[in-house]
Amino acid sequence: MTTNSISKAKLHTEEAFEQHFVSRLVQQQSYLERQDSNYDKDLALDKDLLIEFIKKTQPETWHVLEGKLGSKAAEILCKEIDRVLKKKDVLSVLKEGVQFTWSPSIKLCYFEPASNINPNLEKLFQANILSVIRQVHYSSRNNNSIDVVLFLNGIPVVTLELKNALTGQTIANAMNQYKYDRKPAGETLLAPGRVLVHLAVDTDEAAMTTKLNNGKTEFLPLNRGNAGRSGNCAIPDEFKTAYLYQTVDGQPAILSKEVLLDIIGNFSQKDGDRIIFPRFHQIDAVRKLLADSKSKKSGQK
Repeated sequence: MTTNSISKAKLHTEEAFEQHFVSRLVQQQSYLERQDSNYDKDLALDKDLLIEFIKKTQPETWHVLEGKLGSKAAEILCKEIDRVLKKKDVLSVLKEGVQFTWSPSIKLCYFEPASNINPNLEKLFQANILSVIRQVHYSSRNNNSIDVVLFLNGIPVVTLELKNALTGQTIANAMNQYKYDRKPAGETLLAPGRVLVHLAVDTDEAAMTTKLNNGKTEFLPLNRGNAGRSGNCAIPDEFKTAYLYQTVDGQPAILSKEVLLDIIGNFSQKDGDRIIFPRFHQIDAVRKLLADSKSKKSGQK
């Protein structure tokens, strides 16, 4: 790739790739960049964004909660959502929402409507808040941090360990970091089902797992392919894994709002205590359908 967006002095650092990755999510996918201090490691939530989303999209429900719980409504609700996430999993909770004896049904995300017939549904979909935090200190027992965590309405959905191949660190190092340094026992964020997927990514390749199991953790490739071979083909003026964070060949980024919500709503499934995240060719089909749908909608305007 060219060095248009990364200075030559910083190009050969892991931080440069991390910063580039996050800046693309913010600039091109409308992610909100948050700070590690916004993250509650005990509940594994960005509580402020979670409450902001509920207030904005379900004001009547929030009014009921405040009426019953008073000034502690946000605190109680976040703790109860954490409890449900521990009992179930993030996929089920995002799809089904939550409801308690003292509350109406509460939606934790809104999926993209199939048509434009009801503009309010599109408005609710757009109200989903995607956010990103770098260097997330997830543990109360040590000072370990995960390079990047992505959130949907304050709920973590993707973790990423990033490596810059130009430094000699590759996807293999990222996978080993998950296997040997990200021990899930006693860690809320790393527990089975707490996020949709963990991604090991370098500037050339990507791999995924949905269950951390120490040294037995199994990764699957999340690569586009390269003229029938493994790996990824070049992307002009970008890293080979740019398809994760930006539109490539007219197809939306895998981590875009449209694709990520479609994966959650229609393609990810549960298998025991493991979440099944779609392979690249399945995601690619989603991206092509979304690109085609947007093209048709544009032509109809």
